[in-house]
Formats: sequence, C-alpha cells, structure tokens
Amino acid sequence: MSRARTLLLIVVTLVSTAILLGLSAWQWQRRGEKRAMIAGVAHAVLQPAIAYAAPASRRSWTRVSVTGRYLHEKAVYIRTSRPETKPGERDSRGNRPYSGYGVMVMTPFMPDCDASHCKEAALIVNRGFLPTLPDGKIPPHALPEGIVSITGFLRPTEPQRLLPPYNTPEKSVYFTRDIVEIAMRTGLPGAGNRETAGAYYGHFLDREGGAEETAPPFGIVPADFIKAIPDNHASYAMTWASLAAINLGIALLLLFRRRNSAAKS
Repeated sequence: MSRARTLLLIVVTLVSTAILLGLSAWQWQRRGEKRAMIAGVAHAVLQPAIAYAAPASRRSWTRVSVTGRYLHEKAVYIRTSRPETKPGERDSRGNRPYSGYGVMVMTPFMPDCDASHCKEAALIVNRGFLPTLPDGKIPPHALPEGIVSITGFLRPTEPQRLLPPYNTPEKSVYFTRDIVEIAMRTGLPGAGNRETAGAYYGHFLDREGGAEETAPPFGIVPADFIKAIPDNHASYAMTWASLAAINLGIALLLLFRRRNSAAKS
C-alpha cells in the first residue's frame, strides 16, 4: 500500500467514523427527547384539562379543553397505517385495535372564546384514525355539527420529511402533519404565508376519545397512546456506535498489515 493510499485510508476512516459517532450521539439525543415527551404525556394525562383560552394552554403536551365548531369543509386526511395486531391483542377498553391502512382526520376547529389566539386563528384537530377502503377512498364518517366541546393534547407541528413520500398539497395528499402547510393550503385565518402562519399554527390538538365512541374516527386513548410510542433510539445509537468501532477496527487492521509487510520487505 502506497503512502498516498495509506493517507487516503486514514482520512476516509476518520471522516466516516466521525459521521457514525455523530449519528450515534444524535440517536442518544433523540432518546432523551422521546423519553421527555413520554413523561410529559404521562404527566398531562393526570392533570385536569385547562381552558384553551388560558395563557398556559399553548404549551406542547398540555391537556386542554375547547369549545367551538368544526370546519369540516377544510378537513385534510393524513395517510398512515397501523401495525397488524397480535392474536388476542386488546386495547385498554377491551377492543381489538384497528390495523392496516387509513388516515388521520385533521379538521380545523374555530374556538369560541375571548382570548386573542382564539379570534385570530383556528385550531387544527386530529379527530383520530379512520380506516380506509382497499382503494384508499375516504369512507363516510361522523361530522359533528354545531357547537361542540372537545378535550385533547396540544402537539407540536411535524417537520417536513427528508425522504419521500412527501406532502402534495395541490393534490390534497399528505403524509406528515405539517400544520403550517395545512393552514396555508386550507386558507385558515392568519395563514397568508409560511412566516405569518408559523406564529399561529405551531401546534395541533390530538383529540382525546371518549368511552362512548362507537365508530371511527376514534380519538386517542392516553394509556394506549403512551404504550404505542416507539422508544428504539438506544438500540439505534448502539448500532451506529458499533459500526463506528467496526469501521475503525478494519482500518487499524489494514494499517497493521501494511506495517508488517513494510517491515518484512
């Protein structure tokens, strides 16, 4: 192995190892964020819901209650899927969980309150998971009319995907809950452009389902929601760190063999 090739090997090894270790560190950071989120949800579940008009009601994972009306004509459907259930699996209510393809029904909601953020913008509500037909068409579902009261958890908007599939708003096809994008596309108050919309639409509401619900879309059940949150970041971090160690070990082995060959010659 020539000196130039040796130098190239060292540079490539150091760069690739640094990248792998960086990915490992990032996964550890995501692990901390995920566990903080789970703890926040678990804490919020135990708290009484506060009125959405209250100043503290706009923090992520706050359990809030709000009265108003749905704008069903502006609903957006987020394509998603649920994993296949195991034999005999039941949720906290004793029902068999839904699985397969479906959508999350994201419906703008106009709050009926006196706070400034109630008057200036709508609140986008995730009404729940709605299984779809094999052809992907949205099946008929309940559309509550008039003034209704709902309870749920405020969640931060989801970032746009780095990898496909991407949202295609012009075709009304969505895969992520980018609330700013949804607000702009549906023409909600205060959503003239992404900069102004970001000031009003940083959160959406995950509606909490009631025991009386008998048809989808079903709101979230906190106990089932917490249980379903994946927490695999520790294993991902260890995988990246292991690859970094293997990468470094192979390079050291090659350099050791080159040194022995040079010594013999």
